[in-house]
Amino acid sequence: MRTPSKINLFLRVAGCRSDGYHELETLFYPLETPSDEIEIRKTGRAGIEFVSDDPALPGGDGNLCVKALKKYCAAAGLEPDGYRIELKKHIPVAAGMGGGSSDAAAVLRLMQRESENALSPECLADTALSIGADVPFFLEPRPCTAGGIGEKIAFLDGIPDRLPILIAAPRFPVSAKWAYRNWHPEEHGASCKLDSLIAALRVRDFAAAAAFLRNDLEAAVLRKFPYLNMIRDEFLKLGACRVLMTGSGPTLFAMFRDFESRDAAERAFPRADLPSELICPR
Repeated sequence: MRTPSKINLFLRVAGCRSDGYHELETLFYPLETPSDEIEIRKTGRAGIEFVSDDPALPGGDGNLCVKALKKYCAAAGLEPDGYRIELKKHIPVAAGMGGGSSDAAAVLRLMQRESENALSPECLADTALSIGADVPFFLEPRPCTAGGIGEKIAFLDGIPDRLPILIAAPRFPVSAKWAYRNWHPEEHGASCKLDSLIAALRVRDFAAAAAFLRNDLEAAVLRKFPYLNMIRDEFLKLGACRVLMTGSGPTLFAMFRDFESRDAAERAFPRADLPSELICPR
């Protein structure tokens, strides 16, 4: 199964809850590029094996894919034994693009398919949420708004299948825990409304939509990593209407008024001067 990534076109942090999570208002937008590839095999050997082409990823219970498989088996009454998870990694790690959550959701979806839907949709969603706040979105990755800690999902109709965006993923991670811990209410994004963004997207007015993009976690991350401002400034020089961080960062995406402007910026982006992974979703 190929596992999509995502960007947050809107992320408002409404406050911190007593359980340590934060109340959010967000707009998830799935991307087919970049995506990971995941496969689960029955081995007949004891335990759960995890292998990846990214040696930095942990194995065992510290891995979200292993955690997802064990939680699925527990919920479905299956023996969590004799499985091998193989992951080819293309989504940047700890980059705000949901790679780990998407991989975990793919494990749940593969196990659900293999077991002929042993879990009800409600139980599957609860299992996903127990793994991570973004995992329920990736069970059915479609443009949607989300509330709560990200689990209260409402799918959106009329949102374009493609956006004129470029993505720059710096080659360093940012901990989501750190980003939320350093969020301060007085540094929130522009006081724009999610409804305004959705309305502009539905009429394909990308320049107007850019004005309503929001990420309340951005200020702290940009302050800690000034290099991100250099990427943002370059995108703006190349004609971007707006540049925003996705999720807890550090990945940035630039929205252009049309695809022609986006493609011209892709050709002109100074890759050698600003080393980062430049991604152009098609």
